[in-house]
Amino acid sequence: MPFIINNQTRPYDFGTDAIERQRVSLGQSVIDADFEYGLQATKWQNYQEVRKTPSFYEIPGTDLVVTDVQTNGTTTTPSTITVFTTTPPAVGTVVTVTGLANSNKSADRAEGFFLVTGSTPSTSFTYFAKGGTVAPTGGGSIFTAYTVVRRGGIFNNGQAKIQVAASAGSVSQTGTTVTVTTTTNHGLMPGTPIAATSWTAVSGTLGTSTQGNFFIDSVPTATTFTFTSQSSVTGTGTGTGGSMYVQPYSYTVHRPFDGGVLMSPNQPAYGSNVCRQSKKVFRYQSGKGFLWSSGTLFCPNNDIVSLTASSTSIGATITCVTDIAHGAPQQGATIIIRGVTTSGYNGTYTIASVTESTTVTFLATQALGATTAVLGDQPRFVMSSWHGSSVRAGIFEDQNGLFFEYDGQTLWVVKRSSTFQLAGLVSVNVNSQTLTGDASARFQDQLKVGQRITIRGMTHTITSIASQTSLTFNPPFRGASNITTGVKACKIIEVRYPQSEWNRDKMNGTGPSGYSVDLTRMQMLGIQYTWYGAGFVDFMMRGVNGAWTMIHRIANNNVNDEAYMRTGNMPVRYEIVNESNAAISTLAGSMGTGDSTLTLIDTTTYWPTAGTVMIDQELISYTGKTAFTLTGLGRAATLSYNIADTNKTFSGSVAATHATGASVNLVSCTCSPSLTHWGSAFIMDGQFDQDRGYFFNYQFNYPSTLTAGAAPTPLFFLRLSPSVSNGIVGDIGIRDLLNRAQLLLQKLDATCVGANGTLNILGILNPAGFDATTFTWLPINAVAQGGQPSFTQYASGWSGGGYTAGSGERIFSMFCIGNNQTTIDLSSLKELSNTVIGGNRMYPDGPDTLMIAASSLNQNITTSSYNLYWSEAQA
Repeated sequence: MPFIINNQTRPYDFGTDAIERQRVSLGQSVIDADFEYGLQATKWQNYQEVRKTPSFYEIPGTDLVVTDVQTNGTTTTPSTITVFTTTPPAVGTVVTVTGLANSNKSADRAEGFFLVTGSTPSTSFTYFAKGGTVAPTGGGSIFTAYTVVRRGGIFNNGQAKIQVAASAGSVSQTGTTVTVTTTTNHGLMPGTPIAATSWTAVSGTLGTSTQGNFFIDSVPTATTFTFTSQSSVTGTGTGTGGSMYVQPYSYTVHRPFDGGVLMSPNQPAYGSNVCRQSKKVFRYQSGKGFLWSSGTLFCPNNDIVSLTASSTSIGATITCVTDIAHGAPQQGATIIIRGVTTSGYNGTYTIASVTESTTVTFLATQALGATTAVLGDQPRFVMSSWHGSSVRAGIFEDQNGLFFEYDGQTLWVVKRSSTFQLAGLVSVNVNSQTLTGDASARFQDQLKVGQRITIRGMTHTITSIASQTSLTFNPPFRGASNITTGVKACKIIEVRYPQSEWNRDKMNGTGPSGYSVDLTRMQMLGIQYTWYGAGFVDFMMRGVNGAWTMIHRIANNNVNDEAYMRTGNMPVRYEIVNESNAAISTLAGSMGTGDSTLTLIDTTTYWPTAGTVMIDQELISYTGKTAFTLTGLGRAATLSYNIADTNKTFSGSVAATHATGASVNLVSCTCSPSLTHWGSAFIMDGQFDQDRGYFFNYQFNYPSTLTAGAAPTPLFFLRLSPSVSNGIVGDIGIRDLLNRAQLLLQKLDATCVGANGTLNILGILNPAGFDATTFTWLPINAVAQGGQPSFTQYASGWSGGGYTAGSGERIFSMFCIGNNQTTIDLSSLKELSNTVIGGNRMYPDGPDTLMIAASSLNQNITTSSYNLYWSEAQA
């Protein structure tokens, strides 16, 4: 029904699109994202990091032929896993493992990313699991018909590692304690999981004692940390003696029984992140509106296996065992029990203790009907409230976008933007974590530890601010060359609106709809927006009777003096990160070593009532708060978590003094939650108009003979340039922006000389065996190529490496008969795009890279020529 506002007849809220035209049935879907059969790996990238520091990734198409996987069954220390294959990878390389038998609910600790620790030629290789894995009854095999083992890689051309100092003694071990010294502020937090190779000792013994998966036990200073080795030795080494990386614990799995996707960081370390982002960045067209919607569950739920109580009285200890890991690493999170038949059990509780990954305890709040509960048809354990981790869903990326966020305390709608240019110019060297500003820089005035900045299109988390002109960040700068002449850096700003401040409907029962949202239940979320730099944004939920309800509008006209986001082109993204951006502040005054309160410059409204913060390297617990003050401080505190059924305690520095303006960050975590989403729709109102553009092409004449029966010969490669600005392309970090354009293949022409010969031409996406940094990448924008304004690079020359047969994705194959020309239409293939964080190697450590290769089937082909055509979505 229409309604009247200010004497004007208006359609109902959802009756108009984001341009405020009456909505018509001409919307066009620009994404196909129903996950009925799997994760759609060709359209989505799963990515994980810790405080913006990446480490490992999976290489598609490198599956190993595996005959068995066995565990040695140790449970007090991480198990040794042996994989039997005739093509074992080398020691120190990365593998990914999924699909192991998990009857004892511990084999999942042997799944994920791992460094190979031992390799026997043509037989097997070994790695350390992330905890103890119980051997199945009857033997140690955890192999199934669904087991998949693939080769992996290390981001940033293998350089995404912890920067260990080169000096002697930078790695030292006494007993089981290993102390590591880094070149600069490492930015790693107590409890961060790491993986390390064996270490060459310059004195004493190190070797395999440092090999495996560990947690950072303590961070005594900004440039040191310790971890506990698996064996007791004494020795020292230098930064060149081995490698250390942050270790991903996260998972992203398909839910075949209801077509959803489940993801989680799977451990509580501060800054740990798992995200799932569409490879395609969807192009906004002026004069139209985008509408995103998705079915999403923010609060983890779990099936209950058993509920038992110490008595039936109020205050009795109830022990709950869940079907899979519950995600709570320590006490303090709020849970809901429902679906239990026995009286007294259903209700809301605060976790009192965490026994292991599937068992928690809490206290009865009412009399219980029995000490052993009778379970209903579907008894549920629901994690409803926590602190220290945020669940996000929307249309966003690291630097810009719009999303919903639930941080376990408050539901927010958020606008993220990277248009704020910092004062002065900055310079930085390749693989350095130190950013230097010129005399006009104002780092201390404009930034806080934990905030993020962009440098040449890449995102960095600030880990310390030494002065107005010097700070440190994670990860090390990944650019292809040093920045010495000074460039602009931008601060990423989030404008956050809590549920209590939504201006259309607060969805708490008090709004016009009367609807009250329950985040422990699946919700339909929606965002519609226009850009133009000053368009508006509507956040929506389905409310009463399933109808869309407008909950908050962000009007950006008459507000800013620059675009409200850098771009209207956005990917779809789901993310969980162990941080709370509403709980970051700075000290309003200095602190002494004995102070029991601290005062912030920002209000504590959205801070939890108790938790642990980090100032400099000191962990400080608090038990209360007032408007601007945290009270009941515990100095030189610790973090205690249960991870993989093991109780662990982590520490920072001793009690120290802290200066006015020092950053204060909430770092404790009472739950490492999961997020589940079902499908994702992205609709352009008024349809997407295909605008006319150029057909780009690259023509290549192969100068040598293709020998009959030989393996396919790589001819040339094509990719989007890693970076671009002002219409000029460059390697990563050379231009100002990551290249988010799309490369749309159109056709390939091929001719060959050789009577009765048959040429097989292949298109392989992201083949393994090459190092793309050794390629001679050239722009299409050259006089010889006609001066076309392309964002693409090609390479027909490289050194080292060669195609690993069977690797990558074969996206087309064609035949060309001798003395003829053949054409294949490629216009139906999906677009080639870039990776989440950018890079200069092949996807996912850089853009999608297409290899054109050819082989002669029956006789030598002396001459062959190829002409590849494509178009580009550059907006």
